[in-house]
Amino acid sequence: MTKNRRQKKNEQQTCSAMEIIAGFLLLAGFAAQLAALCARPGGELAGPWLGGAALLLLQAGLLKINRPRLRKSLPLIWLGLMLCLLPWLFSGALACANGLIQAWNLAEEDARRLLANPTLTGLSYSVFFTAVLTGLAILIWTGRKRPGWIGLGILIFVLPGLRVRWMSAWALVLLLAGLAALWLNWVGAASKGKRWLWLGMIGLLLLPLSGSDPELAEMTQLRKTLAGRLDTLRYGGDSLPQGNLWEAAQLLTGDAPALTVTTQQLKTFYLRGYTGSRYETGRWLPLQKAAYAGKQEGMLEWLETENFPVAAQAAAALTLSPEPALEANRMRVENHGANRKYPYLPYSAEAESIAGPVRRWQDAGYRASALRGVQHVEFEEWSSDQPGELLHAPEWIKAPQTETQTRYAQAEAVYRSFVDQCYLDVDPETESLIRKLFLKEPMTAPGIYEAVTRIRDVLEKHVHYTSTPPQAPTSADPIRWFLSESRTGNAVQYASAAVMAFRVMGIPARYAEGYRLTKEQIGPDGTAELTEQDSHAWCEVYLDGLGWIPVDVTPGCYYDTFALLQLAEQPQEIKTTAALEDSDDLGELQENPPPVPAEPEVSAAVSVHGILEALLALADLGLIALVALEIRRQLRMRSWRRRWKTESARDKVLQALMIRLMKALAVDYQPGWKAEATAQAVNQKLPGIAPADMLRVQALIEKQIYAELPLQPYEQRVLIDEIEQIFANRKSLKWKERLRLRYCL
Repeated sequence: MTKNRRQKKNEQQTCSAMEIIAGFLLLAGFAAQLAALCARPGGELAGPWLGGAALLLLQAGLLKINRPRLRKSLPLIWLGLMLCLLPWLFSGALACANGLIQAWNLAEEDARRLLANPTLTGLSYSVFFTAVLTGLAILIWTGRKRPGWIGLGILIFVLPGLRVRWMSAWALVLLLAGLAALWLNWVGAASKGKRWLWLGMIGLLLLPLSGSDPELAEMTQLRKTLAGRLDTLRYGGDSLPQGNLWEAAQLLTGDAPALTVTTQQLKTFYLRGYTGSRYETGRWLPLQKAAYAGKQEGMLEWLETENFPVAAQAAAALTLSPEPALEANRMRVENHGANRKYPYLPYSAEAESIAGPVRRWQDAGYRASALRGVQHVEFEEWSSDQPGELLHAPEWIKAPQTETQTRYAQAEAVYRSFVDQCYLDVDPETESLIRKLFLKEPMTAPGIYEAVTRIRDVLEKHVHYTSTPPQAPTSADPIRWFLSESRTGNAVQYASAAVMAFRVMGIPARYAEGYRLTKEQIGPDGTAELTEQDSHAWCEVYLDGLGWIPVDVTPGCYYDTFALLQLAEQPQEIKTTAALEDSDDLGELQENPPPVPAEPEVSAAVSVHGILEALLALADLGLIALVALEIRRQLRMRSWRRRWKTESARDKVLQALMIRLMKALAVDYQPGWKAEATAQAVNQKLPGIAPADMLRVQALIEKQIYAELPLQPYEQRVLIDEIEQIFANRKSLKWKERLRLRYCL
């Protein structure tokens, strides 16, 4: 046996061994992830894994003894067996699907319904897992020469685990190690010894992941971090803490431009952004998805059909009054630096008049529907200039006179029941502290006005305002620590404590963030420029019949008791802005729009953290670019293979490939021009390529181009051999040249 044949045989044996080992690793990884997703003990899948491994070895053996027909018939035999076991297979699949639904409900706090499941036995699970793993064994062996497709299959398989935050650490290690083995085999990396060494090193690098918890906290944290970065990249950011009390101190840390508001009436507005409905470990979060499922499924959609816009309820109620004493106020909000996820609408915005890329978000207001968020929005609003605690529901709510009013009242009763169910939760420790501080003296049937007065009085005597509050210890609850230990806080802590106090008093409430615009800030032309210094937090309370209204308890942001009584007694005469007294069209004002505030100057000092984030972003971009290049290469290779199947196009394919390779090697090549210089240049780049061989290749290309004669099969073989030799000798190139050579095709 010659040396070349012996080397070729050893290479084939190495490839076969790595393919089998990769198959075992991939099967084990798939089995581990199936067990995690379906909440089954890993030992139950030992038998199915052995079945898949045996089928993998059978396919390798049939390839070794050259039995292609039998090997190709295995999928049909497998399919026939699965059809015979279909009842058990179907039952096991439903059970595993229910396991995935339960994992989803647990991770996403949802209440998706389980599928109807027939009688389940241990045989059903065994049949299902065996069918899946033996089917995967066939797919792995069939696609072993295409690790790109195997990698795509792995990604699709693990996505459910990443989505429900239940990813087996061992499964991830085994799948990545198996994929690495296939990839090393596919690219023909180095010698066989180095190939095994590389596989061992990759396994060692992945091994630390196996010590992670079953939920793979690192992946969960990475997912949250990436989601946060994508959210910031998409919508931008501001100084609002998004309901996170641990970051309350950042509320008023900046002074960058945020919003430009144009209004026809001089009033104080609370422009709502983020809304928090439930409190968990120092964070205000949206309601669980489960709150809108079950008996409440479809409730929000039904309310919309009943002329009850749950996100703009106040304006809907006021516009249904038979003789409205209020006039519509046309407004425009332009976003210059605030988080573009939110349109920053006042509570009194009329739903039908909103012009902008916005959509209702559950029952907590509006969010952007455009990819880059909301840049500007126009709308009409209906409201008085009274604070929220002095508002009351229209008289017709108790005795509707028209069909529209009746439908609204019925829908409001349904939503009010939902509000009472979802917006009164307080944990026992916080409730005990609230009762001790705010309810020393009992309240008899407290209304909103009496509750607001009590909360403000207690907070005024018990705590102090500061724009930069101290952060609570990680072992303490921020709200209880604010009320009992630090006794200092800003609007975030004040609003959070007030929400809890309202709930203990039996009044539904939730937390809100956004921007506060006072009528004193509105200029004669009807515009107001808001900055991050106008960012604010307040609480919302539900007023029966009228909906959610803003109530402020932060010192300096509300009227005292005497002023409130005067406001209640005085008639409401809302002043209009001078520029709009004779105009009903907001567009007239926009003919001379106010200048957009200049962007704040960026400090020259860059923190180490910022540098690390920039480096990480560059690494991410590099990885994305490499993946894009690899995908492009695979698509190009498929195109070359498709063209190669046409016999008349083979000469042109070889010619185009050779020209691309010369370009990738940075060799000045023109057919029929300075052939000796070209051959010497290739030899300098790739010493393994003899100049005589390169001259022969150029002669064949010239024959094809200038003589227009087809190449004979042996001549085509010469070109193919030369192309293979160029790739085989690429190790002598620099890494940039090697990359260019790989992706030039």
